[in-house]
Amino acid sequence: MVQQGIECAGAPLDIGSANIGVGLAHPIRIAILRLLAAHDELCSCEIEPCFEVDPSGISRHLTALRDAGLIVSRRDGVRILHRLASEHVRELLAVADRIAAESEGRSQERREERRTQYRSEVKRREHV
Repeated sequence: MVQQGIECAGAPLDIGSANIGVGLAHPIRIAILRLLAAHDELCSCEIEPCFEVDPSGISRHLTALRDAGLIVSRRDGVRILHRLASEHVRELLAVADRIAAESEGRSQERREERRTQYRSEVKRREHV
């Protein structure tokens, strides 16, 4: 039973945070953010050669990042330049990296446990 006074998902910050999750939901988008973190500002024409994706695909990823509020873009003549929306995006990447590393460590431990259990079961069956 839901207690009264507790708001359900749908508050503006919940929605904004979910949009950030959508922006981070593809490895190419993460890689684009890393590129922008390493270079202050890049044109789409400088981002595209880094990936084996057609220009329209890169454009869609950039739009998703912009819609999520993770990057901002500006026109410079015929070029559109992209940069991280704030220093917080760089921090977000660092936090995501730490969480992923911890998760990978736990996954590796579980895989090792399963291998050990399997080997024990095989040995047990061999002696029966």
